[in-house]
Amino acid sequence: MAVLQAKLDAAEARLSAAGNLPDGAEWAKKAREAAQARVLAMGLPGRRDEYWKYTDPTSLTVAQAPKAALFDPEEVPVFDGIDRLKIVFVDGVYDASASDDLALSGVEIEPLQTACAADIHWARDVFGVLENNGQNPVARPLAAFNTARASEGMVIRATAQAAKPISLIYLHKSEVSDAVLHHVVKVEKGASLTILENGPAAARFNKVMEVDIADGAEFHHIRTQGRDHERRAATHIFARLGAESTFKSFTMTANGVMTRNEVIMELKGDNAMAHVAGAALGDGNFHHDDTVFITHDAVNCESRQVFKKVLRNGATGVFQGKILVKAGAQKTDGYQISQALLKSTPMMWPVRTVPPPARLMKRRCFIYVRAVFPKRMRKICSCCPSLRPRLRRSRMRRLPPIFLRALKPGSNGGAARSWGSLLISRKPIARRAR
Repeated sequence: MAVLQAKLDAAEARLSAAGNLPDGAEWAKKAREAAQARVLAMGLPGRRDEYWKYTDPTSLTVAQAPKAALFDPEEVPVFDGIDRLKIVFVDGVYDASASDDLALSGVEIEPLQTACAADIHWARDVFGVLENNGQNPVARPLAAFNTARASEGMVIRATAQAAKPISLIYLHKSEVSDAVLHHVVKVEKGASLTILENGPAAARFNKVMEVDIADGAEFHHIRTQGRDHERRAATHIFARLGAESTFKSFTMTANGVMTRNEVIMELKGDNAMAHVAGAALGDGNFHHDDTVFITHDAVNCESRQVFKKVLRNGATGVFQGKILVKAGAQKTDGYQISQALLKSTPMMWPVRTVPPPARLMKRRCFIYVRAVFPKRMRKICSCCPSLRPRLRRSRMRRLPPIFLRALKPGSNGGAARSWGSLLISRKPIARRAR
């Protein structure tokens, strides 16, 4: 009960800090009021929530955004060599002077404020609707908060093949900025649209993109996140796919102390195809979370989830992927994979200026590996022929007590760190490999 009350209190504090509901037409007002009611009923996420088990949402839910230093990468902006229509946001606010003219062949574009002020608008069938559908079976309170409070964003409708990609550029100029953006995208039957996103956006960034893809339409999404390391971001993509439609999204993330990217999709039409992919590079206190939920609700649909990460120096990468196949969704083809390359400094001999002789390193490492993972020894040796030891069973040593203690559950530092410190602190073994 206390945990639920803490979540509700956090929701009230966050909503109060964000101010009143934005102005708009009756349909927009109703959508925002419904979203606010969802937030107050669910509360903001906490560490005990199942879908936040591996990511601490505190920095994303506190009333005031944590400070984030500005960063100038001094490099050519990504996508600069592509002919595109540029739409610029500075700390979450649309900058018309820095953006291109919104007129584009095959596409209708206007700010969210303008669309929500109109009494009759196509966005009323999408704004807040897909986000609300995505709350079941898993609650996503940060997305509901976005719908309730976002006044900035773009409303985009593709009626044919877009003449060129639309580039959403997010600039970070204030160390305490707290940006909340909401984009609404509709791709009509047979149309095609590509959206590019790049930039850190703000010290704290909450973004929702609702994408409604009609029968036979195509939507392509490419996004880069970084390079401001102290930024925090929580993004959501809610997509609904019609028959024979295509959704493809790729995200590249470099740096960022906290990033949570969620993709929630419903495959409602037969022969729909959805591909979601991402790559992340992290160092130190980097934390990156990819959470995907795909629902197959039609026949012969295909979904792919492919994520890869390179992490070092204690960086953290999280992947949570789920595929829900409903009754009647025959011939479903769902696939997901998450791979990571871990580069840990304790295994790089960080506290010795001169490493021990190579032969002793090989000898000691393989004794400990064979003692802990004897069944994997053959595979390890086959991958590293130059390190293949010629040892007899009589030469096997017992695993040192310090290493056994490191392997116990709840031990501080983990086996890898204790193993690394053990290798550089203990005396060389008398016998050497032939």
